[in-house]
Amino acid sequence: MNVLAVVGVLVSVVGVAMNSLSSRVFLRQDWRKNTVTATLLSLTLSDTCVLAWSLLYYGAHFLTDIARDQGVNLSALQSYVFAWPRSMFYDISSCTTVLVSLERCLCVALPLKVNSVLTPRRVQTILCLIWCLGLASYIPVFTSHFFVRRLEPATNMTLLTIGVTSYRPKVEAIHNILNTLFLQTVCQITLVISTCVMAYGLYRSSKFQEHSSSLPSVEKSKVSSPGEQKDEVLSTQDNEGDNKSNEQHPNDSAVPQTEPDRGVRSPRAKREKKVSKEGNKAVAPSTKYKRTIRVVSGVSSLFIVCNTPLLVVVYMKRLFPGFGFGLSHHSEYVLAVNIVFLSTAINAASNFFVYAVFNRKFRDELRRLCGRNAKYS
Repeated sequence: MNVLAVVGVLVSVVGVAMNSLSSRVFLRQDWRKNTVTATLLSLTLSDTCVLAWSLLYYGAHFLTDIARDQGVNLSALQSYVFAWPRSMFYDISSCTTVLVSLERCLCVALPLKVNSVLTPRRVQTILCLIWCLGLASYIPVFTSHFFVRRLEPATNMTLLTIGVTSYRPKVEAIHNILNTLFLQTVCQITLVISTCVMAYGLYRSSKFQEHSSSLPSVEKSKVSSPGEQKDEVLSTQDNEGDNKSNEQHPNDSAVPQTEPDRGVRSPRAKREKKVSKEGNKAVAPSTKYKRTIRVVSGVSSLFIVCNTPLLVVVYMKRLFPGFGFGLSHHSEYVLAVNIVFLSTAINAASNFFVYAVFNRKFRDELRRLCGRNAKYS
């Protein structure tokens, strides 16, 4: 237990520092206009809150005896005052992760309609709703317990502890079904499906880029634009007409054809130059598209891995009646809960490294923030 607490404190401290840097980087970017940046900023803020309350939760393990000498039952406060707000912010992070994953999934499935459906204003409204609904869903939990001073018979000391209302068991039962069982299951399934769709979109984009790069320049022009294909056909017909006229007048072959050839070939040269420019422009959005897909896929995959222990514990508690606090498998349940707390804290602390590894723009802005000059590429 102490080992898990020490690891939890280290993860929480490092995570708070890393997420603070992530927040500053996202605030320096175009989060008001970019839906992905706004969503990742909201995710970073909720993860920071998760880690802050995790630090309070783990720190209480080392301050229990000191707090008891001061007349405070810190174990009760740890379970009610530190753990429940932490769970609330984790639910907000889960829903935010689903939102950014669905937004990228729609970019793969409906690339021409996603910008009109998920505008920056709508995404910001959805984020506000996620935070408001997350806070509102925990109001019954927070209002069903209160602070009270109670005499402890074993030590004959009056300690500040937590009292619960008569309807507290019903509140916890409903909350465990809706927020823990139903919400986390839906988030997990949704993220698995959307991550598979994003992986397929990334694979398809890579294959298309490899295929287009292997084509000759004329075939690229035919594939890139139907209008340019029509122009190429007309140009071919003009060239054939010129060749026929040359065949009918053999004496014209002695006349230098430099100027006419320039007149005939210049439209094609211009079109090929235009196609090459458009091809270079097309590579940039494709690179940005793949980079964003990698970032969101990394965040979603990390959440899926770290959220799996939570779902395992939730379903074991539903399937095995003795798996819970004060029951026949009390010690196993306490160990499982601490593993869940540590895995979710790792999830909240590790998103910074996903951003740094897969997002070059994030790295460049981070270098600028740390005082090093860097140019976006």
